[in-house]
Amino acid sequence: MSSPAHLTEFVESLRSQVFREAAHAREHIAKIWGAPLASRVLVGHAIEQVKVHSVQGQWVHLEIGATEALFREGDFLFFTETGDPGHHPRVELVLEDDRGSCFVCRIRSGRSFLDTGKIGVLDYGYFDVSEFMKQALDLALGTSKGRDKILPLLDPQSQIETKCVRGLDEEARRFAQDDGLNDAQTDALAMAWSTDLAALVQGPPGTGKTAVLAALAELAVRNGKKVLVTGLTHRGIDNAMNAIHRRSRKSGLDLKLARIGAPCAGSGNIANWETFADCPWADTGDGFVVGATPFCLMSDRLKGVEFDYSLFDEASQVHLPLAIMGMMGARKWVFFGDHQQLPPVLPTVPCQDKVQSSVFGFLQDRDFCVMLDTTYRLCDKLCEWPSEQFYEGKLQPHPSVAARRLELLGRSSGDAVLDPAHPLVHIEIDDPAATTSSNLEAEQVVRILEEAVRSGVKPQELAVVTPFRRQNRAIRNLLRVRLGVVSEAIAVDTVERMQGQEREMVVVSLTSGSDAFVERIAEFYFQPQRLNVAATRARCKLVFVGRSDWSELFERRPDLEEQGLKLNDLLSRATKVGMRKSGTLWLS
Repeated sequence: MSSPAHLTEFVESLRSQVFREAAHAREHIAKIWGAPLASRVLVGHAIEQVKVHSVQGQWVHLEIGATEALFREGDFLFFTETGDPGHHPRVELVLEDDRGSCFVCRIRSGRSFLDTGKIGVLDYGYFDVSEFMKQALDLALGTSKGRDKILPLLDPQSQIETKCVRGLDEEARRFAQDDGLNDAQTDALAMAWSTDLAALVQGPPGTGKTAVLAALAELAVRNGKKVLVTGLTHRGIDNAMNAIHRRSRKSGLDLKLARIGAPCAGSGNIANWETFADCPWADTGDGFVVGATPFCLMSDRLKGVEFDYSLFDEASQVHLPLAIMGMMGARKWVFFGDHQQLPPVLPTVPCQDKVQSSVFGFLQDRDFCVMLDTTYRLCDKLCEWPSEQFYEGKLQPHPSVAARRLELLGRSSGDAVLDPAHPLVHIEIDDPAATTSSNLEAEQVVRILEEAVRSGVKPQELAVVTPFRRQNRAIRNLLRVRLGVVSEAIAVDTVERMQGQEREMVVVSLTSGSDAFVERIAEFYFQPQRLNVAATRARCKLVFVGRSDWSELFERRPDLEEQGLKLNDLLSRATKVGMRKSGTLWLS
């Protein structure tokens, strides 16, 4: 057991991390705001001549016209008349839906400054959450739950043991058998339900970790337990809550489900309440499931609510201070994630330490972790590379998807790329000047998507993944010109935003062709977890577009070669497609 002094030292190290990240965020936003408006617009950090189209309740529709701004759904934005986001009056917004020439935003504050027809400027906003995290760390150190359970579980020098209650283990296995879960999913559910403290469920791509989460939530509610579903993002929480809702409808159960917090576009069929006290069943004493961010535990939204379980979705992206915040509200904790996918976004933490900075990466080598080993997403050819490179060869496709191939209505001029016999394809394009965008790649990506739609692939089963927001914007704008309203069904986003999603066919635009630029961002560009996520969104057709040969860079910088080995290995397995000067494709 750790000494009080050591627990204090551990918390202080986390507190220092919170201070560093907050200072970095303030410096970063100050640098953006310090640039002239014309410069901010030019680099995509602001939009001018934004017109308020309509205001309804907590929502505002903004006309933004044609723009190269890098904003995307979920971003925190400031609307001002003066173009000075650092001063009031201003309206604080959250971008919920990007419709091309129109933004749909949720109003956080300043609604009184919005009138239909008003013209203003949109900038990146800033909200300091460090005080919430410091408050959570103080509670962890100042309460018996924090000192006796949470901190000793996380403290590397303590590593208190968890135990499983045999009767609960057996109950969970019977439930899993009736539910049709596979062996690894059954082991995960049994450990999560029977643990006296904590459990980890590692879910490689497509292995059904959300299905296990939903099954655990139902089992808990059946037994009168109170469950919190939490995580880093509203999108992740909403995905998990919607999975629980779909499961309850299929089972014919009337589970008490609620989303707590400000309304959000992705909440689906889940009732949304500003605070838990607003729920009509808040005082019934029955089991329920609540979806909310950890920050709600530090506010009046979940004041006084004690949960039996906290279920963390995408826990590999939840850093330790945020995890502690979410853990303070419950007696037991189950972390769903995968440390081989994206780690937390912590600019002040060295790249090699980012995985360990997440609560999942921090705990993944403990004896209360179960890895799900059967993917229901990846066909056999697309499963080979991630299984070998990240999961010790243990990840296998379920027989129902192993032989799956892209279905087309007939032959097409794009057969070299779309041919179902080639699940993994690479189109070599060298655009030496490309950094965060490439018009050459964008054009080729859109051609592929046009051909896919013409060949019978549903637009909602298509996605594009890129490293950079600027390339997203270029591809989205071109898609809208070429495909019109159909393009809105095609997902186009960065790797970070695509984690957790899947499509029949995915095109990955590698974008950068500049040696000098890639050398500067090599840790980001070649990050193995980022590549793993990009390469595992597709069920049966994965197309890479861009440069593959970085040998000259690696000769000059051999320290970078190891980072690029996984990309080289992946593309070496692909069917190679060349591009003629005419733009037509050919198998090489």
